[in-house]
Amino acid sequence: MTPSKNFHPLRSWQQAFIALFAVVFIASFSGELKAQDFEGKNITGVSVRYRGAKTVDEARIRNLMSTKAGTKYRAERLDNDIKTLFESGLIDDVRFLAEPVGGGVRVIADVLTRPAISGVGFVGNTIFSDQKLAKETKLKSGGSMSDSEILEARRNIEKYYQGYGYPDVLVSHRTQATGQAGLSDLVFVIDEGAKNEVRKIRFEGNTIFTSKDLRKEMSTKQKGWFSWLTKSGRFESYQLDEDLDAVLDYYRSRGYLRASSPGIRREPVGDGRVDLVIPISEGEKYTVAGVSFGRMTVFKPEELYPSMRLNGGNAYSSSRMREDIKTIRSFYGSRGYADAFVSPDIKDAGPNRVTINYQISEGNRYRVGKVNVQGNVKTKDKVIRREVPLKPGDWFNTVELETTKARLQNLQYFGDVQATGTPGGSGYRDVDILVEERNTGTVGVGLGFSSIDNVVGFLTLDQSNFDLFNPW
Repeated sequence: MTPSKNFHPLRSWQQAFIALFAVVFIASFSGELKAQDFEGKNITGVSVRYRGAKTVDEARIRNLMSTKAGTKYRAERLDNDIKTLFESGLIDDVRFLAEPVGGGVRVIADVLTRPAISGVGFVGNTIFSDQKLAKETKLKSGGSMSDSEILEARRNIEKYYQGYGYPDVLVSHRTQATGQAGLSDLVFVIDEGAKNEVRKIRFEGNTIFTSKDLRKEMSTKQKGWFSWLTKSGRFESYQLDEDLDAVLDYYRSRGYLRASSPGIRREPVGDGRVDLVIPISEGEKYTVAGVSFGRMTVFKPEELYPSMRLNGGNAYSSSRMREDIKTIRSFYGSRGYADAFVSPDIKDAGPNRVTINYQISEGNRYRVGKVNVQGNVKTKDKVIRREVPLKPGDWFNTVELETTKARLQNLQYFGDVQATGTPGGSGYRDVDILVEERNTGTVGVGLGFSSIDNVVGFLTLDQSNFDLFNPW
């Protein structure tokens, strides 16, 4: 399709999300069979049937499904497959049909796939051209129109605007029919907002700490001489809320439990610049009268007290209290109580004094189920597994889960490592390890001088993540 003059290959969308409905439909061609009649039967085959244009490859759909030939028919598994297919953002509708085949059952996935992108267009942009924004979306003509990719494109556009001093930019989208089966245009609707760059950050009401000290707690910075390089003076609206929380936490970590602020004001000073003004109500400094624990069955208070950093007689500190909560959870996590939850109950205990009572929900104790490794291409599973102290059948240990992450990061093979516990069977937690491999090879080129050979050149190749039996 040739895009109209208002569309460029790679552009367009605004439209919230459409509510999608899935139906598990059991079709029989030989009698009145119910869903329960198939339960537990062997699946002899699984096929994919398209309603409308085929915009998503069949192999991609099959990879999202756990229902496969040779497995047992389970209604619960079909429900999970429906959820997974919808969450992929590639499917608008799906029905599962089943028919008896001998002593087994054949399953048909009847799917309506999302249209592919014909073109990308923009509405409301005055600062940047369509061509520039189309490049920032990183979308391709003919590519899938999944929710995740569209949201990522929206974020890319917003981030681009924010990088040029437009913190309040809002991007939405809609789809537009092209008249060609399986293809739609994507239109991004942009509300650019006003340009705002930070000239100064000022505080009002602060007497305990200097404005300079408080500014250091903020990610947002005043515009400086090298703002073109450092991006100082630019900010995102949500960042201001986080910066205010950081400033107030600075107070609360130093005893000022009741420190508060009505919020950050923006005061225009011309030429798209603003001053950020932060009023502070500091309040009084508090000390801790005492620390106690609620009902516990796994530990006794005297086992936990020596590890607490915030104790009676100390100045109140929100940061130390968070550390103590983490410590308590580690105590429980090291014994297999992965879901232990700690909630501090802070009560007044006289003028400028408080007590802290840690209420603990211990949860259930778990053992390790499976240890799953994903994301590794060059690195063998056994290289990763030998760094995991947790083995199937062991008591689940959140401390050793953190140790696993640290060990894998120390190998220097991976750019990112995630180690998490997910529900397994009854009484078990699976260990899921997801790694993103980094480039572990280097090339060095150099020149040297010798009294004998005059000029000497050398080339070095190094690969730290190397498999002798699979060198390529």
